[in-house]
Amino acid sequence: AYTLNGSRLYGDRSAGSPAAAAASAARTVLLSLFPARQQEIDSAYVSSLSGIADSKDQLVGIKVGAWVADNVLASQANDGADLSAAYTQPPSLGVFQAISPQTPLFVSWGNVTPILLQSAVQFRPPPPPLLTSSQYATDYNEVQAVGAANSTARTPDETQAALFWVENDYIPWNRVARTVAQQRNDSLDQDARLFALLNVTLFDTRIAMFAAKYHYNFWRPIQAIHAGNVDGNPDTAGDAGWTSLGANIAHPDYPSGHSGDAGAASTVLADFFGADSASFSLTTSTAPGGVFRSFASFSQMATEVSNSRVWLGVHFRTATKVGLQLGQEVAGWDISRFDAGTQS
Repeated sequence: AYTLNGSRLYGDRSAGSPAAAAASAARTVLLSLFPARQQEIDSAYVSSLSGIADSKDQLVGIKVGAWVADNVLASQANDGADLSAAYTQPPSLGVFQAISPQTPLFVSWGNVTPILLQSAVQFRPPPPPLLTSSQYATDYNEVQAVGAANSTARTPDETQAALFWVENDYIPWNRVARTVAQQRNDSLDQDARLFALLNVTLFDTRIAMFAAKYHYNFWRPIQAIHAGNVDGNPDTAGDAGWTSLGANIAHPDYPSGHSGDAGAASTVLADFFGADSASFSLTTSTAPGGVFRSFASFSQMATEVSNSRVWLGVHFRTATKVGLQLGQEVAGWDISRFDAGTQS
């Protein structure tokens, strides 16, 4: 009997196609999350099964995969990810406010139950720099110069990279994992462990990130630069007409979410593959002209992702550095506890 969370499915342990189980599990989860895309999901599912012999093994694998997926979905059903909360911070210097017509996003995400972290605040970073500090002035002046929509301080390659990494960053990190796994000709079992560890860690990182974001509620560069003449720092010059290269983002600056995910994902991939060095190229849905960018290591990609948020004009430098570190810390914790499957 196969057992998970007290549920039991009886069958011959020697029977059952692992590939069919993986396809069935994926279909079950995807249909639960994206029911409107059933035709696309079912088409991919049928394609996945087409290379598996139509036999008892396939049928058992399909049942096992769906059963596991149902249990995982049930275990996460009350994790709080579908809840929402109002943002109640009044306007003030240094305090994030969404730019109308936007409203703050993911306000309650820091209250979601993590999978392996003990709590969302386990690795909470220290506060961002004071508005009157020299570090804040340094961060401010850098992003004002290189992150402006019409910046002359940003190089063409930095502009390309800034726009390249606008894509939801879960997508490229999973793409890189798939690329390197295929280069190594990894097995289905290895792939299952890789993508589970990678995405569990990204999930936990996102929870820790938003717990910090809405604890500190630090303003974005565009709001800060518009108020630069009244922030109490003599080394910041305000510009009411300043706009960033990237679109406004409706949640606080500190720490940077893309940077946190980059720190987490690069740490997981280097650990899983046994080395940071890896040669790969990729494109994204936001890459200018569909251009590809190439890297020689996971950390090199993570550094560029982090830098891109300053070049895009949406984050201060300190937010990106702290984000990278937070992601690395979450990854270290999750890696050490993944196989045990415990938060203890």
